[in-house]
Amino acid sequence: MTESNGVRGTQAEAWANRQPLGIPEPQGPFYPQPQQAPQPAPQPAPVSDSFDAEDLWKVHYNLKPYVNAEGDVPPPTQVKIDKYQRTISVLLIDADKADREANKPTLAIGRELEAARMSLQQARQGGDNDAAAEWQTEVDRLEEARELTEEQIDKALAAKAEIISKFKDAVAELCSNKPTRKQLEALPENVLKAFMNYLGRHLDPEG
Repeated sequence: MTESNGVRGTQAEAWANRQPLGIPEPQGPFYPQPQQAPQPAPQPAPVSDSFDAEDLWKVHYNLKPYVNAEGDVPPPTQVKIDKYQRTISVLLIDADKADREANKPTLAIGRELEAARMSLQQARQGGDNDAAAEWQTEVDRLEEARELTEEQIDKALAAKAEIISKFKDAVAELCSNKPTRKQLEALPENVLKAFMNYLGRHLDPEG
């Protein structure tokens, strides 16, 4: 093959492969135009953070072994939340009063009664009848006071039981009866308090 034929062959191959040789490509309607490769569609920027309201309320409960109850608490409405928080605030004040009433005079009277009985025994052993009579009167007074105190304690404990029952009413209403009021009835007081604290952390996640 001659040198000129080699040059023409190189030019033909370059034209086929669209390799520029320094000569402008012909322009016009009768000449094929180079095709532009299609551009890929722009992709949305990746989301670095997002807010999902469902993540704020994933409340699961398992009340075994006290009662065969397990499930998920439905998300409460704001109306239910407001009512629950107000009810609990009032009941906590009432419960604190009941505790103070139950514990107020018990220890003091018990100590005084024990001391009076010891003094009465010593007076009897010493043959001091006048002192023994006085200490017997004091012992009788303190025993009567203790009986009155026990009645107060019983009343305070009954009031506390009623308050705990209202706690359970409020929890069942907030949770749309999941768990039910009957299921909550089976819970001891400490377990009920723990469940209420668990609910409270979800009602105020930033608290």
